[in-house]
Amino acid sequence: MYEHMRKPITRQFSINSFFTAYDYNWNSTYQSEGEAHDFWEIVYVASGAVGVTEDDRVYHVVEGNILLHAPMEFHNICSAEGTHPHVVILSFDATGELPKSLTEGPFPLSNEMRAQYESIFADVKAFVDDPEQNKTQGQEGADRLASFLLRLNRRYRSELSLMKTGSAIEYTRLVETMNKAIYENLSLEELAAARHISISYIKQLFKRYAGISPKAYYARLRCTEAIRQLQAGSSVTEVSDALHFSSPSYFSAFFKKMTGQPPARYVRQRQSEWETE
Repeated sequence: MYEHMRKPITRQFSINSFFTAYDYNWNSTYQSEGEAHDFWEIVYVASGAVGVTEDDRVYHVVEGNILLHAPMEFHNICSAEGTHPHVVILSFDATGELPKSLTEGPFPLSNEMRAQYESIFADVKAFVDDPEQNKTQGQEGADRLASFLLRLNRRYRSELSLMKTGSAIEYTRLVETMNKAIYENLSLEELAAARHISISYIKQLFKRYAGISPKAYYARLRCTEAIRQLQAGSSVTEVSDALHFSSPSYFSAFFKKMTGQPPARYVRQRQSEWETE
C-alpha cells in the first residue's frame, strides 16, 4: 500500500491512500477472476470495449467511459466485442462519503475530461511506482482526483448501459435469488430448481459474468453479510445462528477461509476503522 496523509480538501471526502495504478492492454479473450476488496477502484476504458459485472449488474463499457467500484462490491471484467481493450485501473482509499451516484454505472467522458483523467492517472502512477521520489505528484494527484470525481458527479449523468441479453438477465436473477436466500445456506440444486434451469447452465453463467463458481460467489455474499453483522456488534454465535451454520466453530472455519483470519481477530483489527467510518 502506498499512502500519504493530508488534510481533507472537501467536507464530503478526501483521498488519503493509493494502492495500485495499472495500465493494461488485453487481448480479445481476456477475463479476470471476480473479486471484492475494501477500497475503491476506478476502471477507465481508453480504447476498445469491456464487459463489467458489479454484484448483480452486467454493464457494457465502451471507449471513453469510466466506472467506479465501491468497497466490498463484487466485480469482474472481460474483453468485449472482439476488441483488444486498453484499460486503466486505479485503486484508492478515502475518508468520508463519496457521492452514491458515482457507483451507479459507467460515465461517458468528454474529450476534455478524458485528457484530465489521463493526466491525473499519470501523476498517481508516478507516485505509486516511486512514492519517495514523487511524493508531490501523489499529493497533487489525490487533490486533482477528488476534484475530478466531484465534477463528474455534478456535471455528468451515468450512462446506464446494462446488458439486456438473455444470459445477462438470467445471471442477474440468479444473484437476486442468492441474495434473498443469503441466510438459508442455499445449495446449487436448490438454486437450479428455484430458477428452473440446469446446474451446468448456472455454472456457465457464473464463469462468464463473475469469473468464479456460483458456490464461491454465494460464499462471498454470506461472508460479506457476516462482516456486516459483526460490524454491527453481533457475536460470533449470533452470526453463526443467523446464517444457519451448523455450529459457531464451523462458521469460524468458514470465515477464516474467506478472510484469512478468525472472526474475533478480524473484528479486533478492523474495529478502529469501523469506528471512524
